[in-house]
Amino acid sequence: MLKGKAIQLFQGFVKNMNGKKVKQLVSDPKRIFKIANLGNAFREHLDELKLMVSLLQDVVNGSYKTIPKNTVFSIAGVITYIVIPADAIPDVLPALGLIDDLMVYQYALKFIRKDLENYRLWLNPVQPLPQ
Repeated sequence: MLKGKAIQLFQGFVKNMNGKKVKQLVSDPKRIFKIANLGNAFREHLDELKLMVSLLQDVVNGSYKTIPKNTVFSIAGVITYIVIPADAIPDVLPALGLIDDLMVYQYALKFIRKDLENYRLWLNPVQPLPQ
């Protein structure tokens, strides 16, 4: 039941996402991580979250264009869900408040992982070994 409510809220964020909201979201990436109070729950995912923010910034500034709009909105939606404290389990509840954030993060990752990896390769292309 909790997972269903959390996923439904996330899907609402994605559905209502637009370019202007994405641009606002990435205007201050340090704020995202400060507000999200990522703590131990997201420690192992911090590099991926930073990559997501970087991807959104590159989409907004026009330097990265080969990504489906739905992926952009899904990434913005998951970051929004993590940042907003009033979600399925309010983040003000110690430890418990991040459970739904992690569920939504894992759910979204299933759909965006390939595009996130493509972006990672775009940032750091694999160089062929010299012959």
